[in-house]
Amino acid sequence: MPSLPGAPFDAVVFDLDGTLADSEGLHLRATQEQLANLDSSLSEVDYAGMAGMRVEDFVRALAPIVGHPPEALHAGREEIFWRLVRAELTAMPGAQAALQLLTDAGVELALATSGTRAYVQHVLEALELRSYFAAVVCGEDVVHGKPDPETYQLALRRLGRPAQRCAAVEDTARGVASAAGAGLTVLALAPAAAAAAPAGAAAVVPDLLSAARLALGGEVGDGGR
Repeated sequence: MPSLPGAPFDAVVFDLDGTLADSEGLHLRATQEQLANLDSSLSEVDYAGMAGMRVEDFVRALAPIVGHPPEALHAGREEIFWRLVRAELTAMPGAQAALQLLTDAGVELALATSGTRAYVQHVLEALELRSYFAAVVCGEDVVHGKPDPETYQLALRRLGRPAQRCAAVEDTARGVASAAGAGLTVLALAPAAAAAAPAGAAAVVPDLLSAARLALGGEVGDGGR
């Protein structure tokens, strides 16, 4: 594909779960394990429709589906999730290389995530990624979580950058909608977005290094659209 209009960008804002941290599977497993403890279940398809939510929003949305109150879902799920994170969390392929490539090119980086502050701090330290980010926005920092644009609007304010000079990298339709609503040029990561570019995405990229190269004004091969 040709270079992305607007590239090279002054700043790139990344999502965390499923984008930089290989954690979506851990979220799903924690949810399924807690639901099993409550004699309930949730399909991967139903879970995927809620991916990208803040935990508080997720358990509120899940409660009427499975017939259990949010508080019963939240406490047990969080305990399981933290156990999995501490034992199994890894970075997405190419995460550090992509961040380093952008940093070396003078591009400013930010994080815009639905995760809690404690979780985000733990992940960034565990994966040795904290030093790359000039600004970090967590779920507690906003009133309205993704797909509302507030998360990315706050990231732009903390960076002091106009939206038209910034790109975002996301892995869910909810996150793409949030970034696009704030006016950023959005790169959607495959395979989560492999079937088609989510509404608001400027391109689908096969991996993080491809996203970084595209944000710098390069091109993506057959994996991009």
